[in-house]
Amino acid sequence: MLFRSIDLAISTKNTADYNAFVVGLFCEIEDKNYIYVLPNPINKRMTFKEILGNIKSLYNSLGSLYDYVIVCVENNGFQDSVVQSLEGTKINCKGVRSNADKRCRLITISNYVQAGQVLFPKQGAEQLIDQLVNFGVEKHDDLADAFSVMMHEVAEKINEPKPDIFFV
Repeated sequence: MLFRSIDLAISTKNTADYNAFVVGLFCEIEDKNYIYVLPNPINKRMTFKEILGNIKSLYNSLGSLYDYVIVCVENNGFQDSVVQSLEGTKINCKGVRSNADKRCRLITISNYVQAGQVLFPKQGAEQLIDQLVNFGVEKHDDLADAFSVMMHEVAEKINEPKPDIFFV
């Protein structure tokens, strides 16, 4: 299963937050669940059209490789327009509402990282790791936020009853 989580920002101004795209591959190895964070997450300011283009491009490049691909978009406020724009397409997009603040969301999924169930690439995720390690100190935390949304969706899958046959 491939998860792509997106934390969206509404502005392209130099002072605005970034749009963050984090992709993770969920797999089971010897009856233990893991999530492998793919390298080179996207972290940049984009227009609405560029956001949709990036979602479609990433889906088209990775979607055919996996049986199950889900795009998770935090859909508070304007962000729901992305979910609505992808309705009726082949892209499985799920709007995720968050009731907790960013710190609480990270704390609730930290056990997966501590247990070694989250695997990061040797190169290509330095900015994400830096935002996670220095959360609260870093000026921007958009990748960390996208990561926490993804991990909450992964946690739901981990806790689901497993099918008899599991394809990765």
